Amino acid sequence: MLFNEKLFCGIVGFDPVIGKTITAKYAGNLYHEVQQDNGDRYVLTCRPEKLREYHHRLIRMLNLLRKRLLFITNGSRRLFGIIGEPSVCLVCDCKNFDHGIFNQFQISLTNLLKEQISKIKKFNIIWVSNDNEQFREQPIDANASNIDQANPQEKLVNAIYCDEFAHVTWPDGTIRHVYVTPELYRLAWLKKGSRDVFGTVLENNIYVLIDTSQSMHHHLSFVKEKLRLLIQDQLFAKERINVVAFNSIINPWRDRLTKINDSTTYSQLQPWIDGLNAEGSTNTLAALRFALADPATEAIYLLTDGRPDQKERHILSQVQYRQTFPIHTIAFNFVTTAERTPKREVRFESTQTAQISLKPIVNEQHSPDVPQPPSSKPPTPLIDFIKPNTHVYALWLNDDRLVHEGIVLRKQEDSNNYIVQRSSLPDIETIILRENIFLESELKRVKTLPAKSCILVEYREHLPDCWKPAVILPSDNEKETRQVRFYDCMIKDISNNEMVIPISEKTFENYTKHRIEYEKALIDHVIVGLNSPEKIFMLGTIIKRVGYGHTYIIQWCDEKKSEQEEEYLFGAFTTPIQCQPNDYVLAMDNDQYIYKLALVITKSNDQKTLTVRFIDSKENNREIDVPSTTTFVITKPHYNSIMNKLSSDKSPVDS
Repeated sequence: MLFNEKLFCGIVGFDPVIGKTITAKYAGNLYHEVQQDNGDRYVLTCRPEKLREYHHRLIRMLNLLRKRLLFITNGSRRLFGIIGEPSVCLVCDCKNFDHGIFNQFQISLTNLLKEQISKIKKFNIIWVSNDNEQFREQPIDANASNIDQANPQEKLVNAIYCDEFAHVTWPDGTIRHVYVTPELYRLAWLKKGSRDVFGTVLENNIYVLIDTSQSMHHHLSFVKEKLRLLIQDQLFAKERINVVAFNSIINPWRDRLTKINDSTTYSQLQPWIDGLNAEGSTNTLAALRFALADPATEAIYLLTDGRPDQKERHILSQVQYRQTFPIHTIAFNFVTTAERTPKREVRFESTQTAQISLKPIVNEQHSPDVPQPPSSKPPTPLIDFIKPNTHVYALWLNDDRLVHEGIVLRKQEDSNNYIVQRSSLPDIETIILRENIFLESELKRVKTLPAKSCILVEYREHLPDCWKPAVILPSDNEKETRQVRFYDCMIKDISNNEMVIPISEKTFENYTKHRIEYEKALIDHVIVGLNSPEKIFMLGTIIKRVGYGHTYIIQWCDEKKSEQEEEYLFGAFTTPIQCQPNDYVLAMDNDQYIYKLALVITKSNDQKTLTVRFIDSKENNREIDVPSTTTFVITKPHYNSIMNKLSSDKSPVDS
């Protein structure tokens, strides 16, 4: 599928119309060629930053898969699997007089009781011996008291049906029973009941969003049946649920997640589901917003035929910044037009859904050229030990790839790495190589350095305590200022008494490369940015890098375009900061669905909800509660810069 749609075919073959063999040669050997099993050759023309983005997404999916595999193979689930039935009876047959082995049997059963039996409704235990023993005559409630009483006591029993099984001598000399179950039993169980659509629900607090638009008319009875089975099969072990039906408007069952018990799930929720009808259009975004606004949400299950009223990009941009949990999407389609039989066509889990777009790399016009480093070679600083609490200047490769001021906290054992804390962001720490850390003792005045020296100089116009690579240009020594050219080709006059950090040519090249790679990688990112012409923060997409490289053309959610500097853009690339009361933040106003500047008033005990007060005088000190995960923390200097921008900027608009 990827080859046929997303890559350029290298050799197509003989064309009978023109009577020639068609051979495509695209820029020589510039692009990587891939050969399919059938012999066709293809040229990969995807941008490297796009491939890196897909690589990161695949890594996230693999990590999620590893977590799930770890979950189902950990503890009692390793032996017993996941117990999904509401009421079970455990038949214990252990014919072994070895106390050590019996102890293992006992521990396994104890773990099962604590980890899984405690989460179902009822249970019972039968010990198979010469005299069968029952824990209770009838299954009893799986509460803490009954489970404590049921924990197996230290006793050895005989298996009355021992001769019915095949026997194998184990390497340790013990005799084991062999019982073979059908290989596909587990798969059949996973396809049974509600798991055929929902899979195994792992989260405890879930939202189920049901598309009840007119296009779902032929699927709605199928959905209702699967929801009935979900209530019967899996909800008994969960904590809270809410169901939202949506068409042109949303119709929630409750205004927030509701605790699960027999009275709500059977007598109230099921009749509400049975009364749903298919009509209207598909307002998917409103349903997602409702579920995302509940701070207790752990997962969303979205059942739809995939025909939303809003543009997909707009929905995804809204979800991307308001979601820290999985959204499981179940899409429906017809098997045949005659039978109109609904079928679950696809089920996937993702923090966002994106259409893959592979295209050749083209040279950007008006992109800044990297200045050529000079031939001077300042002395390389000695790589020595740095004491804790030392003030340093360090390259933050995991952030904006610029040098920032910080404090050394400690050195990592058995390595030349240090834990450094940002001076302007006290909650932010990272591991930095010693070679990317500079001491105050290395600072020198510009006037002491020759022309063409490579330096790090503070760039106050970007952000405070931010240092960028630059080159000292030849100039008249009698002047009080010297000219420097930054990595982005911007030329600036600085004082001869300015303190800078000398660096080597190689360091200049590496830091410049890292920074420009970062600037290019922001293209195609969905962001929350300051729309200067409108003087509001809006959702948008970075579509082009212009000017000196850290200014971008943004296509806003209203389809208009304008330029904005990196400093006023926020997104997945923004360093996450734990906010505290009196911090400035960008918070989502759920009434208007736009981001606004606000001040944090209080923070909930679980750290998930913030009470904020909007700063704009037109808001009359209005306060709202917002999820902490959907806000962007802004430092005081950054806030002042934004306010100055709002009061003075008059950027042109390309609509």
